[in-house]
Amino acid sequence: MPATDSDAHVQHQWILTHPDQDREDVHIELWTDGYTVRVDGGDDEDSEQGRPAVDTLLAKYRAASYRVAHDYPVNDPEPMDDPKPDPAEPADRPDACPECGSEIEYQAEHAAHGRSGPAWLCLGCRWGEWLSP
Repeated sequence: MPATDSDAHVQHQWILTHPDQDREDVHIELWTDGYTVRVDGGDDEDSEQGRPAVDTLLAKYRAASYRVAHDYPVNDPEPMDDPKPDPAEPADRPDACPECGSEIEYQAEHAAHGRSGPAWLCLGCRWGEWLSP
C-alpha cells in the first residue's frame, strides 16, 4: 500500500490475524472509488474489482485459519450491512480482577489469538475472560 499521511482514499478496512504468531497480519482496504482493493501482508493481491474481490480475499484467508480482528468503515458514507456487536454490557460484571484485583472493563468485540467476541478485561494485568453467547 502506498505510504500516505491521509486515509481519505480508504472506504473500509479489514485486519486479519492468524493464531500462529509467526504469520503476519493481513490488511485489506477497499478505497472510496469502490473498485480499488489494496492488500498489505498478503500474496500481492491488489485489484480493481471492488467488494467482490474483498469477499473473495476474506473467504481465502478464513480458509487459511485467519480471523477478522477488525472490520470497520474509515470514510464509508453508508454502513455496509456488517453485523455489529451488541454493546449492552451483561449484568454479571466481576467486582474486580481475580488475578490482581484491578478494575474490569467490558469489550463487546475483543479480538485476540484468532478469536473475537465479548469479553471481560482487566485494566491492570490484562487478564481476560471470554463471555459465552
